[in-house]
This record gives sequence, structure tokens and C-alpha cells, in this order.
Amino acid sequence: KILKLIEKQRGLMMSKKDGKYSVKLADFLNFIAESIVEYSRHERECKAQEDLTQDILHELELGPADNKNKLATKFKNTRKERRIHKDYCEIHEALVLFFESQEGKIIRNRLTEILGAMRKQEQHKQNRYYVPRFKEDQ
Repeated sequence: KILKLIEKQRGLMMSKKDGKYSVKLADFLNFIAESIVEYSRHERECKAQEDLTQDILHELELGPADNKNKLATKFKNTRKERRIHKDYCEIHEALVLFFESQEGKIIRNRLTEILGAMRKQEQHKQNRYYVPRFKEDQ
């Protein structure tokens, strides 16, 4: 009982919620893939917001004076939206740049191979059975 408690505290035991160990690795690999896709999307959105900011600034500079309050509100909202996308990019940049590098791609591919091996072993362990070699009545 004490050993189980120690193992659980160390995170070595799986709970029913966690499922198989391979699920944790698969979640990590999915996180990496999603981060790369989302990083690209946020980069595009950030660029679009920057372009919109430039449009608003040009409108403020060259446009009629009667809609400057609306443009100022639009400018504020655009900058908020841009900040959301830029923050995401800054937070995930190191991760994405690493896993898009040659070394990162090699590691990702190796982790994918390891995931396959883990799943294969988990499946084997789930379906195993024992055939007795010696019967007592003989």
C-alpha cells in the first residue's frame, strides 16, 4: 500500500483517467503539431492586423475629420487583436522553431516511432495470456 502511494506520488502509476502511457506521448506530439499549425495561423493574423492598422492610420491621416472617433475605436480593437496573436507567437516561437529545424524534425520522427513501439507493446500486454507447461494431474 505504501509502495503504491509512493508510485502514485511520483507519477509512475496510471490512473483510469490517464489511460495508456502512449496516450501521454501522443498528446505531447499532438501539442507540438497543433502549436506549429496555430503558430502559422497566428503569424498570418498578426500580419493582417498590422496591415489593417496601417490602413486605419492612413485613413486617419488622409481621410475626412468626421469619422476619426470611429477610426480610433477601430484602431484600438485592431491593436488588441494583434496583441493576442503576437503574444501567442512569442510564447510558442522557441518550441515551433526548434521542431521545425532539422534536429527537431529528427526528434519528432523518432518520438513518433517510439509512440508506435509503445502502442505495440501496450497492445501485446493487453492481449497476453499464459499457457501452462505442466499440469498437476499428469
